[in-house]
Amino acid sequence: MIASDRKGREADKKSADRAADEAKLTNLEATMGDFAANAKAIKEHKNLDDVLGVSGAVFSRMPSSKAFGLRANIDKLTAEAVISKIEQLKSQSKTGATGFGQLSNQEGEYLKNSIANLNTLQNKEDFQAQLDTIINYANNAVERNRKLYNAKYSGGGGETPNNEATSASLHSMLLNRDQTQRRRSERASRRKPARISNAR
Repeated sequence: MIASDRKGREADKKSADRAADEAKLTNLEATMGDFAANAKAIKEHKNLDDVLGVSGAVFSRMPSSKAFGLRANIDKLTAEAVISKIEQLKSQSKTGATGFGQLSNQEGEYLKNSIANLNTLQNKEDFQAQLDTIINYANNAVERNRKLYNAKYSGGGGETPNNEATSASLHSMLLNRDQTQRRRSERASRRKPARISNAR
């Protein structure tokens, strides 16, 4: 009887743990899904050219501008509330380590830095590349947590997959970011006027 009661309590605990983990995963998927969807909508918006550059930064804030709604979406993507949500997801684990239902420290920092680097004064190519980085970070965080959930509740014995795939994905995204910055520097160098020698 005692053994039966113990097994019953263990089963109840496992059921409660699974429900809690599923709620965490659902919350993360919803948050990161909205985040990625907003970034994708901005990237593909037909009026994107009208919010970029100095003139775009000014005129897109006028209610009469056809890019006014797009500017509002960009402001939403870069709002303090989004940063706070990222911090919340990053700090759900008391240890701060990479865990289930949260952003890892790396994911959180990379995502915040990508938002900080999103600047409408950039040219269209660089701006869209930065949006791609944000989308990839968000999607990879969801994918990593989905794998953790499946490993725990689909016969994985509670073991979590290693982080090699996540590290490789982050490395790829960082490489893409570095390439974008390199292209930007090269374009800036080409725009610099050539020095005129004073030698006689």
